[in-house]
Amino acid sequence: MFAVKAGADQVIACEMSEALCVTAADVLKANHMDKRVKVINKHSTEMLIPKDLPERVSLLVTETFDAGLFGERILLTLQHAWQNLLLSPKVSTDETEQTTSSLSKDDFSQLGFVIPSKAKVWAALVECEWIRKNSSNVESLGPVDVHKIFTRKKNKEEPYDSERLNTVRGGFQYLSNPFQVIEVDFNNPTEIERLLCGVETKQCVKCVKSGQLDAVVMWFVLTLYRDISLSSSPDSGSCWEQAVFPVSPSDGRILCSCYRLTLRTISQTIDSRDIEEGSSVVVSAVCHEYLQLYCSQVLPPVKQETSFVQPLNNRLDSLISARETKAQKHLTDPNQQKNLNVNMTKPLNMDRLNKPTIEVNSEVLRLLNDNITNTLQFEIISDMARQGALGTLIDMCNFPYVGLVAAKLGARRVMLTCVKEKCTVIRLAKILDIPLDKLLFTSVEHLHSQSVHPDVFISNIVEMSGLPNFQVLHNIAILRFYCLSSATVLLPCKIHVYCSCL
Repeated sequence: MFAVKAGADQVIACEMSEALCVTAADVLKANHMDKRVKVINKHSTEMLIPKDLPERVSLLVTETFDAGLFGERILLTLQHAWQNLLLSPKVSTDETEQTTSSLSKDDFSQLGFVIPSKAKVWAALVECEWIRKNSSNVESLGPVDVHKIFTRKKNKEEPYDSERLNTVRGGFQYLSNPFQVIEVDFNNPTEIERLLCGVETKQCVKCVKSGQLDAVVMWFVLTLYRDISLSSSPDSGSCWEQAVFPVSPSDGRILCSCYRLTLRTISQTIDSRDIEEGSSVVVSAVCHEYLQLYCSQVLPPVKQETSFVQPLNNRLDSLISARETKAQKHLTDPNQQKNLNVNMTKPLNMDRLNKPTIEVNSEVLRLLNDNITNTLQFEIISDMARQGALGTLIDMCNFPYVGLVAAKLGARRVMLTCVKEKCTVIRLAKILDIPLDKLLFTSVEHLHSQSVHPDVFISNIVEMSGLPNFQVLHNIAILRFYCLSSATVLLPCKIHVYCSCL
């Protein structure tokens, strides 16, 4: 509609959603533009000439960007558009020439052009408790040490989360200055092809504050035309959130797989999130249809370092080589063995490095990190264990971590209804040295027919959204007739529902 008002001869719009196409047609008709704008119910990569377009067009306007910039497959979309729908782009004879500022009015009718024309991707290292608690468990489960065993399941299709950092609970702080990750010219088909083939870069980012490295956050700046731009940075107030790449305790892939032991001993591994001011973090960026950022290494502070961001070049290689040689000397010289840990910046805890991890979804992680609720439940379970009252326990939670703790503390039999998580629960039980013969996986329906009268009954009455779980309440009402008695301890035993008018 804006293009029509600006004088465009013909406008063609495409939209995958049939409902949105119907809505768009109604809006165009209400504004007397239904004869000037053609709406096609297709993805742009399905459009053909001359079936959908009479000929190649001169201008393409798109906003198919997510928080991670490329997550909605914009590179594939533009690749198809340049190959099949757009006129040829302006070919620059000067590498320094800016195509966005050099196009004349006549060029727009003879050449192809994309708005937005360019994008710059920026990132920063941050500390954020909210991100930390949504990427791994940071609390121990009462008397059972499962610290950092659980990590969030990774989505291969979208390897990042998104948050509006300026409103995230608990806030955040930058541990580094923002640094540029990549720049892409959408009016350069060759550059788009190169990114689709796969590009990997590494940067050595200096930390300007001490803290816990919880994530690399990413945003972008879109250049629409000439000096007109849009930003998705945390303080921009735009509609986009920021892409979040959590630093998992099990990350540090280079240190854990490729590098020799001597390099491990002189570098902090990503197993420890604690970094100090002046440290350098190696950040890798991989672009193949979408962008992925990860931290692979932490280097201790280096004297006389002036640049906040440097490419991973000969300076870093020589730094690693020098420290590697020094560490090797300590490892091979018997007279220096006793001083090894003193000379290392941070000794490597091989037990922690080799500690097994279990991937769970974000809802389970929030439950595991709910220190207040867990502390209260574990106090009750521990008190019953001391009194010898932990006989039979039924845990109806989606992830029965309280039931496993009870088994660890001496419960004779723990009945679990989480059939979907059976493999994960068994794996965790083995890690915690819980005898598997104590665990009995069953279903709510089977509990009706089994003559069991539990000492403790655990359920998740309230969903993570805060709403009562009515299916669980229904099951409890039925089980009262079959196996729950007045002596059974219910966790929780009562629920008060409050509301407020806003």
